[in-house]
Amino acid sequence: MNKNILTNFKDVKIVNKDGTTKKGTAPKSMQEMVKEIQSLLKGWPKVCGNELFYHDPKSGTKVDFISNAAALGGIIGTLTGQPSKFYPYPGYHKLAEFLKELIRVSERFDDIADLPHEPKMPGTYYTCDFPEPGNGDALQGLVDRFSPETQIDSHLILAAIVTLFWGGRGGQRPAFLITSDDGPGSGKSQFVNCLSKLVNGKLDVSPKEDSSQIKQRMLSAEATGKRIFAIDNLKSYKYSNSELEAMITLSEISGKRLYVGEATRPNTFCYFITVNGASLSKDLAQRCVIIKLSKPRYSLGWEDETHDYIEKNQAAIIADVIGFLRKDVEQSEHISSRWGPWYRDVLSRLPDPIEAHRLIRERQQITDVDQEETGIIEDYFRGKLADCRYSVDTEKVFIPNTVATDWYNKATGEKNGTSKVSRILKQKISEECFSCLQVNSSGSYGRGFLWVGQQWDCISTVRTDLLHQIEINGKLA
Repeated sequence: MNKNILTNFKDVKIVNKDGTTKKGTAPKSMQEMVKEIQSLLKGWPKVCGNELFYHDPKSGTKVDFISNAAALGGIIGTLTGQPSKFYPYPGYHKLAEFLKELIRVSERFDDIADLPHEPKMPGTYYTCDFPEPGNGDALQGLVDRFSPETQIDSHLILAAIVTLFWGGRGGQRPAFLITSDDGPGSGKSQFVNCLSKLVNGKLDVSPKEDSSQIKQRMLSAEATGKRIFAIDNLKSYKYSNSELEAMITLSEISGKRLYVGEATRPNTFCYFITVNGASLSKDLAQRCVIIKLSKPRYSLGWEDETHDYIEKNQAAIIADVIGFLRKDVEQSEHISSRWGPWYRDVLSRLPDPIEAHRLIRERQQITDVDQEETGIIEDYFRGKLADCRYSVDTEKVFIPNTVATDWYNKATGEKNGTSKVSRILKQKISEECFSCLQVNSSGSYGRGFLWVGQQWDCISTVRTDLLHQIEINGKLA
């Protein structure tokens, strides 16, 4: 038997009743077959996401996934130069059984990457080389090709590029929201396209796409190695997407992978959103680093020229990123955020991290429409109480649910029922969005809310005569 042929049987001598012998076969154990293929293929195949894969360094960064028994038989035949031979007899392992066992026992990785991370991510199989750190010229040359609104925006562009190669754990990267006060034509989409060129592509997602469908795409073989998750040209006032908000901070993406079943991968995507006039929910705003671009000053062929620059200098840019992430930095005690590791490893290495942090926070607050709406609601309540002759800074006033509902709807221009308004206000209060509105947790005055003036003395009794004050002051609730 040719030693390069994988079989599910072995040659044996069978002793006849008369003492003579003849050639025969016996089934190989699964352990024998596993040891044999690992010897034939020099440690291959390996496993990622419950699927076998093979990588030949001579073919570059390309990875071959082995999703079924036929694919396994094909790659064994290609690599050994001989087709595998499996007897279909009872008691002999089938090729499909062998595939399942290889998935169970082969060396396992969480992810496959065709570009470096700095530092390397544990559990990742890299199909690429890691260059020595560069001097920063090629990276700065790429940054300089864009048109930031301010110098700090230039620094944030640098941070966005570096984040694509940062080896922090999944769910530790902020989203990047690319916008412009100059409206359409400021190069937002082109910015993301250029960055995707640097990392060999992106996953384009519609803001209305179903989350289970998105996760299935993120876990597909085609998405392996992809680092950019892009929502382009978002058109929505007060955009809110709880699935996206949660996805940005997930440590790993899990869901269904076609033809494989349940699968997971580290959430190393960098989320990019392009929009004109950003207005986001509080949760999404707090997850975003907002970068503003100005009207471009470049030629009509700028995008093609930038793609050419990236293609010619990709290796040098990546080397510069590695150098950036390895350089010594003095940590600032003034920077704290939910993105602590990213601030420590990326933002703190920018030329002016304190100012970058200040601008990030300022823009998050401006973009947070929930905060703006909350201020409108509380100001409306304040005005109505003042109309009823209350001292809004020093008194504590009970506001019945019916009045709170009417005031909320007039402040927001909505037409919600009492139950919904009550839920909304309680949620905002639990998130500490209001400075004076509180939940009437005791229920001693009925169902409603409390207005607590910021200078209330904590001794004076609660005013429970709001309905009467509305009536005598001729003010409709």
